[in-house]
Amino acid sequence: MNKVDIHDIVERLNAIREEDNPEDVIRMDVPLFIRIMEYAREDANTDMDLHGVAERAIELSASGQVLDMSAYSDLIPSTEVAVKVGEE
Repeated sequence: MNKVDIHDIVERLNAIREEDNPEDVIRMDVPLFIRIMEYAREDANTDMDLHGVAERAIELSASGQVLDMSAYSDLIPSTEVAVKVGEE
């Protein structure tokens, strides 16, 4: 009769789990990181705002590139308010 090692089973399950859900990694340079922290502290109104930024950062980082300030406008939603003609 074969003896089952619980540690072996756990390792196999963890390997399967990692294959099904690879780890998300975001790489960015320091200037962008500082701007993201400023946005989080000063401009994000809800937790969902931060989740949106994180999701966009994951998508932009999928190729393995280091994000820099050129990605800022793709990460952070525009806070500009449209001004109607005559309301200046």
